[in-house]
Amino acid sequence: MNKKLPPGFNVKKLQVLKGMGYGCQAPSILIMFTLPAQEFSGWESSDWQKLDNRIAEMFNIDCSGQVSEQRQIDSPGAKFITKALDFSSKVMRSAGAPIFEFGRILSVRSNEKEVKIVASVPYHPPYSQISFQTFLWSLRVLLAFSKAELEEDVKKEIESSYQRFLVNLKPLQSGQTNTLRFLSAANELKIPWMPLISPYYQIGWGKNQGRLNSSITQLTPDMGVTVAKNKFQCGMLLRLAGLPVPDDRVAKSAEDAVQLSEQLGYPVVIKPANKDGGLGVASGLTNAEQVTIAWEEARKISKFILVQKHLHGRDYRLQVIDGNLEWALTRKPAGITGDGKHTVEELIAIANEDPRRGHDAQASLRPLTINREAEDLLVEQKFDRNSVLDSGVFVCLRRAANISSGGTPEGVMDQVHPDNRLLAVNAASVLGLDLAGIDLIIPDIARSWRDVGGGIIEINAQPQLVAASQTHLYGKILEARVRRGGRIPLIVVVGEEIPEHFIAELTAVLDSEWSEIGVSRSEGLIVSGTPVSVNDGSIFSSTMFLLMNKVVGAGIICISDAKVLEEGLPFDRFDVLITIGELNADNGHFLRKISPLLVPHCSGLALLCNSQSNPKLSGRGISISAGHQLPADSSKVVSAVATYLKKFGS
Repeated sequence: MNKKLPPGFNVKKLQVLKGMGYGCQAPSILIMFTLPAQEFSGWESSDWQKLDNRIAEMFNIDCSGQVSEQRQIDSPGAKFITKALDFSSKVMRSAGAPIFEFGRILSVRSNEKEVKIVASVPYHPPYSQISFQTFLWSLRVLLAFSKAELEEDVKKEIESSYQRFLVNLKPLQSGQTNTLRFLSAANELKIPWMPLISPYYQIGWGKNQGRLNSSITQLTPDMGVTVAKNKFQCGMLLRLAGLPVPDDRVAKSAEDAVQLSEQLGYPVVIKPANKDGGLGVASGLTNAEQVTIAWEEARKISKFILVQKHLHGRDYRLQVIDGNLEWALTRKPAGITGDGKHTVEELIAIANEDPRRGHDAQASLRPLTINREAEDLLVEQKFDRNSVLDSGVFVCLRRAANISSGGTPEGVMDQVHPDNRLLAVNAASVLGLDLAGIDLIIPDIARSWRDVGGGIIEINAQPQLVAASQTHLYGKILEARVRRGGRIPLIVVVGEEIPEHFIAELTAVLDSEWSEIGVSRSEGLIVSGTPVSVNDGSIFSSTMFLLMNKVVGAGIICISDAKVLEEGLPFDRFDVLITIGELNADNGHFLRKISPLLVPHCSGLALLCNSQSNPKLSGRGISISAGHQLPADSSKVVSAVATYLKKFGS
């Protein structure tokens, strides 16, 4: 694959916006792409289909459809760039980046010789350069794919470069897998979100916001998290509350672990007391040799090792959210089922072809592997790697049923006995956790623990929800933590001279309905009449603080200079646009220049003030009223805004 673009092709980075603009719903890089005018002009539908097929075959990525009406571009060159933009975003998404916006064509200009295309490439702050490089790589790949024949050595080079490129994309990943799923759910629910400092994200704005780090939210108490992470202390607390937990002891050495195992009685479990995700856990140990090996393995990842009495039964995860049991699943240990044809190793390879299995951020299941524990279990079950299993025979490869070690989940919510439901809720309550994954070992979840025995073996204060059967919980959790879709009313006022009395009138009327109005200017942020941020000359910075401020109920953003064109907007959409000035007069240059950035993000009402003519101002889904005069009509303008915003409620 040629690392240089063909003659006549050129990509130039025009600008990196801190925020959004020109209809792009993510921070964007503006680029100009030049290509020969006749390039791709002779392509038929079969040529585009061949390009899509090659993308799908090599990368398992679908670029066959147009993403939105705005992307249906007639120019063949623009259509090719659209494919590259789609492919670029999907490559970043598959690597675990929270990129949900596709790049888009902003303008197309052409003559007999060449086509110039201005487009946007989305990025995840602050990694604009990585996103730009991803687009260039995607472009080169598609240019290679566009050839009639694709040589085998070129295919291999593309595959090799893709694997190298995935390493470069690691900084784009949004922390733990839970975080990416939460951001994806927010995107689907149209809840605004923004990165704070890694690994923290804000979901929503102003007083309607929430914050999270994986599945730890602003409602999660530090004390509960700390206790849950110390399995020994957690067991003591649950025992103090009268809840069933297995006996356990701290083992300071392998010899100590063996002695404690004999006191507790085999079988036992060895586990680190301060690690999650099944790390270092070995269960069902029946002799001193197994205990010694397990202790030494656990000691590699923790200095705090527990010996715990093994409980007989099935492994269940009960997911408690805000005092209610919201989901329950049983976890089957990693293993394979025979078909009478394939060996153990072959069955593992077949199982790992499941697209749900992988180590990437999109995977809800982990690959199956053969390690020392699997080797021991195969021997116990009288098999080895080369054994051909009879049809229907299940062979276990792990003693513990953790998803992280290859286990598979099965939803059992409709089977949970009321006593077991209450047990899970009470366990979360003892630790004061808003979100808790209660790991319960019990012979039958449909029967009461009081009758059949069982116990709580662990509480996860930062539960991973990526198991294939429970991804629906992400949206449910978010909706319970942000009010009104996470949004507050935003009014953008644009003009080189914005009357102070008008902003005061607008603030007073909004304050009676919303309280705590934030006014963002390049001089800083004012909340309820009090300056609360430094003067750095950036409307972007002061508006960011407006959105982050937990008391602000509505925002007024005053834009009076063109610096916003350099920075973009820190929000994806706003509700009211008020322009002050004569768009068609000589002094209307500022408004005409800034409108393309702003107008596509106005979701509702546009009011044109001091406008005597019939100005051209249009935006998707907005209504336009023109001809208001300030100060004479200021009360009418304020009243119109207040009436429109009634849709938000008080």
